[in-house]
Amino acid sequence: KYFILLRDELPIGSAELDSISWETRECAVCRYLIAPQYRGRGYGTEALNVLTGYAFQTLAMKRIRLSVFDFNTSAIRCYQKAGFTETGREISDNGWVAVKMERSNPYWEEKQQEATTAGI
Repeated sequence: KYFILLRDELPIGSAELDSISWETRECAVCRYLIAPQYRGRGYGTEALNVLTGYAFQTLAMKRIRLSVFDFNTSAIRCYQKAGFTETGREISDNGWVAVKMERSNPYWEEKQQEATTAGI
């Protein structure tokens, strides 16, 4: 699923939900791009929150993953502000380090906790 990110009806970037697994209820954010003139204003975090809300509420995903290069510190901060946490790092053959991040659906976590507490 490909999305054009709009701000005041103007395109400011794009994003894609990919690797959607209906079986495990997981997907990945990829090709998440914000135009340079809109970076550093909180628009990326805002748009990512809308995108993850769509994935959690409309698509009923349990978990969303993404990967970002470690030198892209502004993107990492954006993802952290949107609730993503680091789950690991992977070094490619060329030496670049990919930071693996994910965010779980709070509704699913709450339901899992309720089921555990109820002994289900």
